[in-house]
Amino acid sequence: PEIGICGTNIEYFGFVKGAWCPPLNHKNIICRLLFIDSMTNSSSIIRQSLVKKHKLKYNIFFLTNQDYELWARMSSLTKFANLDSVLIRVRKHENSITENQQRVLQNLNKVRTYQLHTYLHLSPTEEELKTHHELVKTPEEGFTLSYVRRVSAWLDKLAAANQQTGHYPEPEFTDLLTQLWDKSTAGLHHLGLGFGKVFRQSAFSEYQHYSLWQKIKFWMKCALGVIRRK
Repeated sequence: PEIGICGTNIEYFGFVKGAWCPPLNHKNIICRLLFIDSMTNSSSIIRQSLVKKHKLKYNIFFLTNQDYELWARMSSLTKFANLDSVLIRVRKHENSITENQQRVLQNLNKVRTYQLHTYLHLSPTEEELKTHHELVKTPEEGFTLSYVRRVSAWLDKLAAANQQTGHYPEPEFTDLLTQLWDKSTAGLHHLGLGFGKVFRQSAFSEYQHYSLWQKIKFWMKCALGVIRRK
């Protein structure tokens, strides 16, 4: 009864093949919503009483990502869930992958900015929004030392903001930030000692749990990265 909206898994076919399996429980869903859509619009069901009470509807000013914008507003009104079953199949055409990418990115960032401001009381800069987007995509500049530093600073800012507002559940929020950090730093020893320093200092890094031998191997890899680049 406490669930106001429920989605499912998706199976894609056509140009893109495979299954998309979003988080199942409310806590993980709303944490992920801060970064990217976590519900299946095509197979979602919403309680009619919730729609009537809050007069919920799509924002007509969003020509793309209307569902994501609606979920962001609903995330403070009810609980979410997803069924661990594929109940819809979606055809992906080649042109649907690249069509209107700039407009899609602009709308994604509008929804993210809304959540960052409303739930974390943050007003992100353009560079911070870029970093936020690249956490769930491939960074435009590649996995450079500059990118790692941007990610480190932004994740710290998100964690500090949530400590103040308490909006996102713990430990789910920290777990997600840790996963994003791991994704952004995996196998980057070749960036050298500068990378080692950022990695060691991050609150989301596994470095703090390394044994002495693991730390020695880590710094040896970073040092070899410097030599190879020379």
